[in-house]
Amino acid sequence: MLQELTIKNLALFKDLSVQFGKGLNILTGETGAGKSILVGSALLALGGRYTSDMIRAGEDSAYIEMCFTIDDDKQKDRLLGIDEELDLAGGELIISRRLAEGRSSGRINGEHVTQKKLRAFASVLLDVHGQRDSQVLLEEGGHKALLDAYGDDGLADLKRETEEAYRALKEIERQMNALGSDDAQRQREIDLLTYEASEIRGADLAEGEDEELEAVYARLVNAQAIMEGLSHAQEALSGAGGGASDLISRSVRELASVSTYDSQVASLYDQVSEIDTLLSDATREISEYADSFEFSEAEVDRVSRRLDQINRLKAKYGGSVESILEAADNRERRLALLADAEQTLEDLSKEKCLREEELLDKCSLLTTARNEYARLMEEEIRVGLNDLGFADDRFEIRIERAEEPAEDGYDRVRFYIGPNPGEGMHELSQIASGGELSRIMLAIKAAMAGKEQTKTLIFDEIDAGISGRTADAVAQKLGAIADTHQVICITHLAQIAAMADSHYLIEKSVVTTDGQEETVTHIDKLGYEETIKELGRILAGASVTEAALTNARELKKFAEQYKKGALDE
Repeated sequence: MLQELTIKNLALFKDLSVQFGKGLNILTGETGAGKSILVGSALLALGGRYTSDMIRAGEDSAYIEMCFTIDDDKQKDRLLGIDEELDLAGGELIISRRLAEGRSSGRINGEHVTQKKLRAFASVLLDVHGQRDSQVLLEEGGHKALLDAYGDDGLADLKRETEEAYRALKEIERQMNALGSDDAQRQREIDLLTYEASEIRGADLAEGEDEELEAVYARLVNAQAIMEGLSHAQEALSGAGGGASDLISRSVRELASVSTYDSQVASLYDQVSEIDTLLSDATREISEYADSFEFSEAEVDRVSRRLDQINRLKAKYGGSVESILEAADNRERRLALLADAEQTLEDLSKEKCLREEELLDKCSLLTTARNEYARLMEEEIRVGLNDLGFADDRFEIRIERAEEPAEDGYDRVRFYIGPNPGEGMHELSQIASGGELSRIMLAIKAAMAGKEQTKTLIFDEIDAGISGRTADAVAQKLGAIADTHQVICITHLAQIAAMADSHYLIEKSVVTTDGQEETVTHIDKLGYEETIKELGRILAGASVTEAALTNARELKKFAEQYKKGALDE
């Protein structure tokens, strides 16, 4: 249940917090006051898309926070299925989202989460229905989705098994397509793979060989510079009469002669002696390396040609020796598969037949189950249509077989209705008006209310295009749904508003802040007399007459009696 909604700096909302109750929560107010923005903010908090112009003028960011109480075990399981580390021990879930220019950040119980996870939580926590959402009744696939939602747990395992069977079949088909069915084409592939594998293996590559060769090549092509550098270094260290070694040795002898007279000199003597030793070692190593250094044009040519060969293979098979060797492994595996392609294809063909039979069996079981739920759903929707004032409550769910099975079976589900006596049945999309679609969707929601695990339902102006007795029927239907669910409903009809368990008035006003005028929307929970006054405004408009107030009290009294009678039943 949505316990509290907080909005800061979003559109007309500056700093607003509203606590919702159980049952039917009604929101009313003048057009443009911000009722739909309030509902939209809930969707934004749960990962909905936003644009920077939604942020209140003059502000850098907006903030939305929703606090839910989670007391239903199935709902808890679904939430934990999305995030197994979610802490629901206290039965409370706090979701927040901060919106700024070009970016947003979401949190669940204080932990940062992605928008994808927020949207996943949305499907469990809220079901938001506006007038546009009735269009799902006109969309291909929308009817099947509604039937499957009605079937819920009863269809879940069958749908999962059907999906697994479908994916298994597709994997067999993928393997068969990979082998190909054309013998000539397969032989051409074998010839190419054989050549490429032979080319790589024939190069006799070793991992890391290219790096070693590049180092050798760099040394060989710079041989003359290296020899000159060694020669100059030797001359500097041990040149006749002025080399560094002779000078350091002379320094050692001079310090040695006086080191016994002064401890500081003795320390300097030790340091210079160590330098002399290191310098002698370096002089010897330079000399030995210079004597052993070899240069061969033939060796340069050999290394160059080997590097060219490796680089050609890199360009063809991958950017490293490791990638080239992996390419050879892949080709040899593919050759092994193709070598026995005919037998493999035969085996796969048999496996495909088995998988096709399995998929059709799963589809058939799913269709049978859907038909069973369709009959139950039909009956509940017929009751709902009758309650909602349809002249004829004929409603059928027809399940037809599609040409090819898919992940969710081979069923095409269509809703048919006969709203007027004497007329035949017609597909829903062909005859229903906008107002009729809203009422049909409400009947569907009522049928699904006892089955849905989403405990908070939001209806945004579901009363569009209705009045009179139909409005009474819609009000009663919403009241019935509110017996098992928390319902938040925006309405312009007094009959529906009178059914509220909690009634909220949304108003906007112009206030002066720091010398500047600004428009601010606020929301207030109404008491009984305030509710009567608001119902009177809805009935009479700007001038609320005593007659309108009397009518409002009658409406509220009737609603209270209806709810009490429904509970007594």
